Amino acid sequence: MIMSTYDIQWLAPDDDIRSSYLKDAYAPNILQDPAYAHAMQSLKNVRWHPAVFKKNGQAIAYFQTLESGFLGNLAHAVMLDRGPLWFDENPHKADMRAFLEMFCARYKKRPGRALRIIPEWQDDDETAALLKRYKLKPKGEPYQSLSIDLTQNEETLKANLRKNWRNQLTKAQKSGVEYTLDTTGQYFQWLIKFYNFDKKTKGYDGPSVQLLEAMAKVYVPLGDMLILRAMHEGRAVAGIMIFCHGRGATYQVGWNTQEGRKTGAHNVLLWQAMLHLKTHGIQQFDLGGINDTKSQNLTTFKSGLGGHHIHTGRLYS
Repeated sequence: MIMSTYDIQWLAPDDDIRSSYLKDAYAPNILQDPAYAHAMQSLKNVRWHPAVFKKNGQAIAYFQTLESGFLGNLAHAVMLDRGPLWFDENPHKADMRAFLEMFCARYKKRPGRALRIIPEWQDDDETAALLKRYKLKPKGEPYQSLSIDLTQNEETLKANLRKNWRNQLTKAQKSGVEYTLDTTGQYFQWLIKFYNFDKKTKGYDGPSVQLLEAMAKVYVPLGDMLILRAMHEGRAVAGIMIFCHGRGATYQVGWNTQEGRKTGAHNVLLWQAMLHLKTHGIQQFDLGGINDTKSQNLTTFKSGLGGHHIHTGRLYS
């Protein structure tokens, strides 16, 4: 039996990584997008390290780490969040295991170095046991989300909607809910103002305004930030913000009013967003995190779009 050989090849930060590697990732997520890393660099003192994982000389996955230093870099933390991104739809478990072995050996925990990993595959006892060997312990629960396959035709996408969700969409369209779409950042400050107020008032978790501002500065010039605003009888009643990355896109921020909920404004916005993303070559639409305990109503609403569940590894540190 011929044994496979593995290697990590670090890339130059000025390489066109999005065009060269991210486009080949089967299921890209926003945390592994070079554009997200650039936003983080502008916001915090972090170093970005992009790389490909090779098997028998052929690249089979892309990943990036962020590294932050403290006390004049006497101490530092290495973070691999939701990586690597595999180029194959069904990567071999042996490849996953080999990656973890090589990565953890490269960044062993030691005094002055912290390590955080969120593996981009479903958690299991074998993964936990392997990471335990490198003094990494699981924290919290696995990340869960819902993903829509936008390679399906419009008729299938609509048929996949749950009946009550589809009925609400039809009702909203008939009641005069209209939408406008922005890819230039024109609506950014408008949405951020209401999002920030809503977040503070209701006390829910969500990305900081500072992070969203940093992301907008990077994604808008790329044409990869999308904002949709819903109007009803001349009033703005809801809005959503989406970021695109490779063949994927992620629902990042949503804001709604009582009138927006009553009229089904978010149904219109998400449906129109799906159609827009589909026509622009996006194949997978991540609806953002779900949590049956903390946000059951939101989880129920997102489930109405008929996507499939995503379960990734827990955070290990």
